[in-house]
Amino acid sequence: YTCRRTKAFSSLSRRDLAEEFLSEAKKLLDLEYGRASVCAVQGLTLLFSVSAYRGTDRAGMLYRFAAYEMFNRLDVEAKYNAMRYDMTKDLERRILSRLAWGLFCFESIVAYVYLQISMIPPPSIPRHFERPFEPPPAPYGRAPAPNVDMFGNTHTSESKSPPFVPGALYLACDVTLMLYSSMQWNMESESFYGTEEDLRVRRRKLHEVRQWREGLPRNMREDINFTPQTCYL
Repeated sequence: YTCRRTKAFSSLSRRDLAEEFLSEAKKLLDLEYGRASVCAVQGLTLLFSVSAYRGTDRAGMLYRFAAYEMFNRLDVEAKYNAMRYDMTKDLERRILSRLAWGLFCFESIVAYVYLQISMIPPPSIPRHFERPFEPPPAPYGRAPAPNVDMFGNTHTSESKSPPFVPGALYLACDVTLMLYSSMQWNMESESFYGTEEDLRVRRRKLHEVRQWREGLPRNMREDINFTPQTCYL
């Protein structure tokens, strides 16, 4: 949608390929007739993201609200719990978990832009993201675990994608939970903002954030492993 090749072709052909892509996406969405599905929820959030990129996020709010309404209709947590102990449903559980936690992280970022609390509460189901890990001891200390490319192969200077850090998405959920807790306290403390009780809670939350950061594996620290994901964390 935003790549140089698209912009170059649009300039030569005098056609707005980005706009044509957006129109086609809307047509495909209409064909769903409001049917709730994982793909439709993802599509709606992408349409909102595109609207925000174009500077029309207020008009695109319709997609944001529609995505969350459809997500609620899916009743992801009930579906997950119904198959929690079914060993043949591992893939389905992973899909549902990543949808719930991914959408929670996405909405928390969006809501924070508008100084609001996330419209989606924290999921109560497990996170099916790869857990972070410390690398094994090396002869000369502990070297960070290698970054990977978008296909899961070791990232090199020849890789065509940015470096990804295994376990970063799991930790991003931690960040989102702390953000949700802070935004929730902002709402609860409006009537006694700045009091000793309010400051005590805020100091405790700040201490929790600092402790969390101090406990990060070395490959998750941006001063050691400089990547987009570690900078976000």
